[in-house]
Amino acid sequence: MSEIRIINNAISRLYEDTKEIFENKEITSSNILTFVVSLMQIVENYDDLSGIGKKEVVIEFLNKIVEEKINDEKDLDNTKFLISTTVPVFIDTIISVDKKELKIKTEKFIKKICKCFN
Repeated sequence: MSEIRIINNAISRLYEDTKEIFENKEITSSNILTFVVSLMQIVENYDDLSGIGKKEVVIEFLNKIVEEKINDEKDLDNTKFLISTTVPVFIDTIISVDKKELKIKTEKFIKKICKCFN
């Protein structure tokens, strides 16, 4: 099966797998990133896709779902722009953190913040 067909099948499968999640939720440019991690967790189980394929499925799925859910043309344009510019980098960052290639030093960060309030 061709890579394009595999990706299209995966998008359809993701659509079915997430129907309940998106059914009663509003999707906007302000909250689109909140859905990305959940979608990544679902496609992680799609063994017929490479890592790049999984990323592409998430991005294409988001484009499809916002077309259906967002009626305001300005918000649709803003959200699609966010999907094309920010979501790919966000996915790469989340994957880097998961693989421990990028370490977030939360303890050090919290100590610095706490000093500001003392």
